[in-house]
Amino acid sequence: MGDSIRLLIHVECTDLTNSDLLAKLCPQAILYTEDVVLNQWVELGRTEIIQYIDNPNHNPKFQQPIRLDCKFEKQQNLKLAIIDVTDHSCDIVRNQKFLGETHYTLKELIDNTSKSKILRSLKHPLGGGERRGNTVIYVHEVENSADVVYLDLGAINLDSKDEVLFIDNTLPFLILSRLERDGTASPIYTSETNKGVQSVNFKPIQVSMQKLCLGDRSKKFRIDCYAYKKTLLHELIGGLETCIDTLQKNAFAASSLYPLINDQLKATNGSDYKSSGSLRVNNIMIEKKSSFLDYIIGGRLLTVCVGIDFSNKAHNSALHSLRSESVYTKVLHQVKNSIDCYTDHKCMAYGFGAQLPNHEKSSQCFPLSYDLKLRDVEDMCSAYVKTLTSIKLGDPCNYSSVVATFGSYASSVSNGYCVLVLITIGVCDDYEDLVRVIHELKNIPLYISIVNVGEINTRLLELSNQFKNVKVITYEDDCHTALEDIPTEFLRFVNKNNIMPDVVAQESESELYETFSTFRPTSKKMELPYTQ
Repeated sequence: MGDSIRLLIHVECTDLTNSDLLAKLCPQAILYTEDVVLNQWVELGRTEIIQYIDNPNHNPKFQQPIRLDCKFEKQQNLKLAIIDVTDHSCDIVRNQKFLGETHYTLKELIDNTSKSKILRSLKHPLGGGERRGNTVIYVHEVENSADVVYLDLGAINLDSKDEVLFIDNTLPFLILSRLERDGTASPIYTSETNKGVQSVNFKPIQVSMQKLCLGDRSKKFRIDCYAYKKTLLHELIGGLETCIDTLQKNAFAASSLYPLINDQLKATNGSDYKSSGSLRVNNIMIEKKSSFLDYIIGGRLLTVCVGIDFSNKAHNSALHSLRSESVYTKVLHQVKNSIDCYTDHKCMAYGFGAQLPNHEKSSQCFPLSYDLKLRDVEDMCSAYVKTLTSIKLGDPCNYSSVVATFGSYASSVSNGYCVLVLITIGVCDDYEDLVRVIHELKNIPLYISIVNVGEINTRLLELSNQFKNVKVITYEDDCHTALEDIPTEFLRFVNKNNIMPDVVAQESESELYETFSTFRPTSKKMELPYTQ
């Protein structure tokens, strides 16, 4: 599965107009994405409804953002609609008054993430283009769900759950639970049992932000303290609900003690009940895991190269067409449209397997244009068609030369990541050489995608299992799956080589080390805390 890029869309409007001058507007914003297969707009999310009493001047600022989960490998067209909610008993859009809409592409949102606002005129599609006001959106990436939370917790003044507590028969332990939308608690971490009596310290906890609070630092989770029982019918001492923001705000202060409440005892004893002990936060730290988008925003863009099979293998001539769109040009469009907003907006293109003019033997690597970097997909398609009219489909069909040539370029890239897409009929005459070349290039910033537009080649498919940075698919009208793993492999490469995005690199290594070492002061170098 491909990685999702999670964005928060904050919406404002100015100068909203209404055909009914006596009406009181209650605006709401709704975000849609275009489903090109079904040829319809699909709702993604809504803001809150702003009541007229809060917004008499028609300039609403919506507080509730809209969350957008966008697949890396799929380009999305978006529509933001503003409605006037006239029927508060119904949430069906067609029952409300439509004010206008604005359109965006995912590329526009990515380019403006955390940078500036996007201002558009609000227009009614059936109103002759008349302006109905303005929309202003701000785009922010959701806090990276890969971040890790480190918690150093203890407990003091715990209630006795055993008549012989001070003979050390009670073994306290903690359970951390994520709170679901329906209010239920889903346990995600259980600590070790502790031989302490009324005051205990637990081993440091390491848990992902995604598991604990879905990546949202303001979202509450539960911490419950239990007394271990050999019967496994563990007895609740007390618990609490809190969030990362609260714990961080009160860290190292007297307020870092939190009462552990037992609801049953509280209901029984009424106002006489205070707590069943206190949770002590000795330390809390967030280790930021930089996201794919952090690197893109920081300037580490993708450089794309396509390699096109011009061999005469397996009836390949039937797939090359000058009269209409061929499967090759179709893949070119899909590749470029899918990842263009993450690239330097130029593309290299090579051919292989063709017999060039005045050459007896087939060439296994030749540029499709004298301009090695083509500007857009139309340039690529033009270069492809021009090449097709001047060469003969040849034999053999070797992949290794194109991989080695672009691999040599990728090895010289200091601030980017390279993606090679081979579009082929699926016959490979130099498989062993291909494996050798890929192995030699395994430590450079290179991802290889092989799109097989012919029959299934099981031997080629094995490359996906041999190499993490290689993806082979059999084309069936969509090549998005060939690209979906790029963010994962991109992050694997930069993490392996300790490369930080420019927006993070401003913080010195000494500062980072100091941050980590305060969590485990006895360590001479950074160590990961205990993991369940």
